[in-house]
Amino acid sequence: FGLFLGWDNGNDTWLMSEKLRKIVRNVDYQQNGKSVYQSVSFLGYVGLLTAVKPDTFTVTVNERFNKEGGFIGIYRWLIGDRNEKWMGFLTRDIMDQAGSYSEAKDMLMNDKLLAPAYYILAGNSSGEGVIITRSLDTTLDVKELNPKNGTFYLLQTKL
Repeated sequence: FGLFLGWDNGNDTWLMSEKLRKIVRNVDYQQNGKSVYQSVSFLGYVGLLTAVKPDTFTVTVNERFNKEGGFIGIYRWLIGDRNEKWMGFLTRDIMDQAGSYSEAKDMLMNDKLLAPAYYILAGNSSGEGVIITRSLDTTLDVKELNPKNGTFYLLQTKL
């Protein structure tokens, strides 16, 4: 929330983050009276940026700037091409439809997007963890946990 939205030198925070903090809520999505998954979201936002399906997986999306990024995807969408998904809507579809870590990973790697993104997915079994770098149409990179080869953690930054 900071690139173009101002830094508050007095508080060492992004101005927009402080404004949005007031509308952040924990949301429990239920079906037939039972909790299916939880998310932290902004009031009124119908997509998901981060969510957890208990005992199954958790997923987080992070913006990825690219010169051939979201502008092209949004243009395609505006002229009627509705084959791509908004990042937060893909995350919501995954929480609604995927029943396992592998199903979620497949959707993240293969569904077309309107904007480039990083997806961080973690399962509940050893070795189930991946950072997926996405362009609009394809997966550019996949970094996976591999405890047998010494990869015990992954870190995603926007450097």
